[in-house]
Amino acid sequence: MPDTHHVVGSGEPIQAPERPVEDVTKVTTDVVDVIQGYKAMEDRAEPDLLPVVQRLLALHETHAAELFEHLQQIGGDADEAGSMMGLVHQAVATGRDWFDGLDASAEPALIRGERRLIDTYDTAVAATLRFDETRQMLERQRDALKAQVDALEA
Repeated sequence: MPDTHHVVGSGEPIQAPERPVEDVTKVTTDVVDVIQGYKAMEDRAEPDLLPVVQRLLALHETHAAELFEHLQQIGGDADEAGSMMGLVHQAVATGRDWFDGLDASAEPALIRGERRLIDTYDTAVAATLRFDETRQMLERQRDALKAQVDALEA
C-alpha cells in the first residue's frame, strides 16, 4: 500500500508517488541535453579542451544508458527524455566556436554547466529517499560526475 500524507490544513490524505518516474526523467532529460552540447563541441574543440569534452561525453553517455534502462524498469517513457535545452547547448557550443574558439578558456563554462547538472542530481536524490535502488544509482552517478568536476577545478 502506498504511503499517504496529509495536506497541511486540509486533513485530506494524498498519495505519495509509488515510483520516482518524474525524478529520473528530469535527470535523464538534463543528461541528454548535456550530451547534445558535448557532441556539438567534440568536432570543434581545440586539442587542449578535446580530452575534457570526450571524457565528460563518455561519462554522460554511460549515465544516460543506465538512466534510460532504469526509467523503463520503473515504468517511465524514455521518449520523454531530452528537451529544447539540448539545442540551446548545441547553439552555444557553435556560437562560442565562431567567436572565441573552443579551447581551455571554455572550461569554466563547462564546469558551471556540470555544477548545474549536479544540482539536478541532488534534487532527484532528495526526492527519491524512499526508493533505494533509484537513489543509489543517482548518488553513484552524481558522485562520479562530481569527481570529474573537482578534478577539473584542481
